[in-house]
Amino acid sequence: TAEALVAQNKGFPYRVIDAAALKRAQRLRLIQHHGVSYDASDAAAAAQLGIPVAVTTGGNHVSVAEIAFHIMISLAKKAHEAQASVEAGVMGRVLCTELAGKTLCVVGVGRIGKALARMAHGFDMNVIGVRRSAQTDDVLQAGFSRVCTIERLHEALAISDFVVLAVPLNDQTFDLIGTPEFEAMRTSAMLINVSRGPNVNREALAGALAKNLIGGFG
Repeated sequence: TAEALVAQNKGFPYRVIDAAALKRAQRLRLIQHHGVSYDASDAAAAAQLGIPVAVTTGGNHVSVAEIAFHIMISLAKKAHEAQASVEAGVMGRVLCTELAGKTLCVVGVGRIGKALARMAHGFDMNVIGVRRSAQTDDVLQAGFSRVCTIERLHEALAISDFVVLAVPLNDQTFDLIGTPEFEAMRTSAMLINVSRGPNVNREALAGALAKNLIGGFG
């Protein structure tokens, strides 16, 4: 009987609000998602029924970018290992990595990606971007030294020290990072995912960490 549905994506399966559910909601006039993602809704099915799917953009992109940067610093400085070492009374045995001079690859150069690029410049990092379109003007102004299309993802991964995923979850980005992508990365590279869990193939990630194909994940 509802005319409007307010939904969030956290904790719900991919496209749980599917065509069958929408057809039963005959009075529904709007699906409003909390946040910028709408992967819990089948937007195509909603469009066929004339039901708009809305999101709230611009609300938390800086916070998400800060979380990505926090994870990146923690991985580079091996914060977990350092804390364990201090608690054990052992000092000076954790070797860290500097961010300065390193290359950061941001996969997905929307609001989050652009905010992250601006932050990275404050740490003297080289930032490259990967996106679906070949448009470059907007991202170059945000501080990216170069940008390439998703078809050249492996090339970007091969030259990057840190990789941050900031993409939506859809049919094209499901398992975006799998075994071929991990094999393309440097063995010292760190992967940070601030997108959805299914953007990274879990079995491939476990294998990459077990085989030391990458330097860390967060």
